[in-house]
Amino acid sequence: MRKSCLIVAGVVAVVVIACVVGLGGWFAWTRLVKPAMAPKPERGQSTMRETGKRSELPSIEMRVDSAGQGKALAGWPLLVRVSVRCPLSSESQAPKPIVLTGRDGSWHDSLRLSVADTTGKSIQWPWRQPSTERGPITLDGRTGLDWIWWLPGPDTQGIPPGKYSFRAVLDTTAVTTAEAWKGTVSSRPASIVFESAQQHSSADVARREILNARVDALGGKNSEAIARLLALTRNQPKNIEALSLAAGLAAEVDRLEEAQDLYSRAIDAWYEDSPQPGAEPVLLLKARRDVRKRLLAQEP
Repeated sequence: MRKSCLIVAGVVAVVVIACVVGLGGWFAWTRLVKPAMAPKPERGQSTMRETGKRSELPSIEMRVDSAGQGKALAGWPLLVRVSVRCPLSSESQAPKPIVLTGRDGSWHDSLRLSVADTTGKSIQWPWRQPSTERGPITLDGRTGLDWIWWLPGPDTQGIPPGKYSFRAVLDTTAVTTAEAWKGTVSSRPASIVFESAQQHSSADVARREILNARVDALGGKNSEAIARLLALTRNQPKNIEALSLAAGLAAEVDRLEEAQDLYSRAIDAWYEDSPQPGAEPVLLLKARRDVRKRLLAQEP
């Protein structure tokens, strides 16, 4: 019996030793021998992912404003806003100033709005734009370029229903000025579906009147825009967007006391309807403070 136990113990010991040796050999092969035998691929030219660098292109963003997200209505104003900012240096990630100009010496000649239908056919609409000084512009970390195209309500009345694609394009490839930035960059496309006129809710009516007021102001009709917004707030006294827009327009034409009152009404409405207790309407408070400073400066 004792001899049998010794034999069994010897067999178990041999098995354990074999397992240990096998595991050790596998570990050595996978971690030490095999990696040393495997050929390393040759490192080619650096890629953007490897170096962390990226193209030093200006950034261009576009926003389309109309009846709603992705929707436009015949007879409603249509506004397209574009923002162009200087690139960041690929080395330091700091703003990299650039000069924008056009073939005829003005940046305005290099910025365009492209509209196409579902077949890709280019569509020409009678876009309106603000008047601006012609010439080059320098974009840096403090100065950017903001632009807008718009169609008043009557100009959209005849647009056929359907889907349209919008894209803002900055193209300076034809520029010959030595210090100017040369290249092409475009915004992400935005799609809008034009629909025929329909029944409107009170929120739709407010949206349309605010867009009409913005178009009035863009056309230099600030007084008409303010009157339109005040008429809206008589029916919707807590419409913060209408109150704040009217206040800003009033401040532009030096109707400062009226602007201060409208900002106060917008702030009160914000506090009443704010879903975040303790939050502050920072931009409205700053705008009212700026108007108060202007009023104080006018006092003898």
